[in-house]
Amino acid sequence: MWPTLYQFSTEGGANLGLHTYGLMVLLGFSGAFLLVHYRAQQVGFHPDRLVIVYIATAVGGIVGARMLYAVAVEPARVLANPLALFSSGGFAYYGGVLGGGLAIFLLTLWLRLKPWKQGGFHPDRLVIVYIATAVGGIVGARMLYAVAVEPARVLANPLALFSSGGFAYYGGVLGGGLAIFLLSLWLRLNPWKFVDIVAAALMIGLGVGRLGCFFAGCCHGAPAPTTPDAIPLLPKGMLQGQIWLDSVFPFITLEFHGGVGRLLHQHLYPTQLWSVAAGLGLAAFLSLLWRWRRFDGQLVGLVLVLEPIFRILIETFRADHRGYAFTWFMPAKYAQYLPGMANAGGSLSNQAEAVQVGLTTSQTIGMVMMVVGIFILIVRRKAGVAEEIPVRAIDDDFDDVEI
Repeated sequence: MWPTLYQFSTEGGANLGLHTYGLMVLLGFSGAFLLVHYRAQQVGFHPDRLVIVYIATAVGGIVGARMLYAVAVEPARVLANPLALFSSGGFAYYGGVLGGGLAIFLLTLWLRLKPWKQGGFHPDRLVIVYIATAVGGIVGARMLYAVAVEPARVLANPLALFSSGGFAYYGGVLGGGLAIFLLSLWLRLNPWKFVDIVAAALMIGLGVGRLGCFFAGCCHGAPAPTTPDAIPLLPKGMLQGQIWLDSVFPFITLEFHGGVGRLLHQHLYPTQLWSVAAGLGLAAFLSLLWRWRRFDGQLVGLVLVLEPIFRILIETFRADHRGYAFTWFMPAKYAQYLPGMANAGGSLSNQAEAVQVGLTTSQTIGMVMMVVGIFILIVRRKAGVAEEIPVRAIDDDFDDVEI
């Protein structure tokens, strides 16, 4: 729809540009970190102790996303060459660690934080560090991959440095969530209270990140029914695609004229927009529920139950290339109502009117997450809410910072 926000050519003929997908991922990280930063102080977690959590979340999320994508979409290649797990798709994750670490070190020097002398960070000073961590990690990972694996391609076309893909959102959630839980134990923070704080932040990250999918054209839906009376919403030529209003389900369809999707110039189910609405809607719901929660762990239990419901339903209408955990045959007259799941095989079998359908990897993981969420809600229901004493920020400002 709008994969590149801004692009220009150098005198040497190389194309450079700012990609919408990467920007949305960055905004997702930033929004999630800011929400955690704000709420952590309310419950008694000092922000300076959380810096390492943000770093680990970014790194764990990116690594988890890449690993799940590799296992689900290209398992044969990874089995043949396990190193491809960390190279294909455009990321070398030790580069992400180096890039993020370097960004934090330089910003620490610039802001004169010196925590070993001051005894703490001013919370406001940490905001730029969180953002730099996400930027440094992602850019460092991509740059190191380019230098190590495909230097000739990047020298010929520097735009390729930031254009390769290969992520699975559930892998990012699982990787980042695991990093958060383990680090909260290591930092002696109440892990259940902390994952409750993070629950809404994760949904913000998912919702905003899916905007990147919408603009890039990935994670698109299957061909959708339409009528000749469909109304276009965007001026012709404004973006590389169109949004249509129609009188039949799904009432809104998307048409892509470019980008990374495989279905172009046809009406598709708006799966990216559904995912955006689900993620941001759940974030708003969890934020409203925060003050009325009855026990620590309630919000993370709810998100583990509710988010997979939306994901499983949305996956039913997706048609991009994904891995399938289970497949079986279904009569074609029923399979037509599951266009995304029917892409597991796509062709008729030797059984009359039977089509191969399947549960995607994400749908299967979602079902497991729902079981885990229900288990948490049952086991933790009598735990109550631990005492929360807000942390008072250090009474200083940026006046003493030399720039």
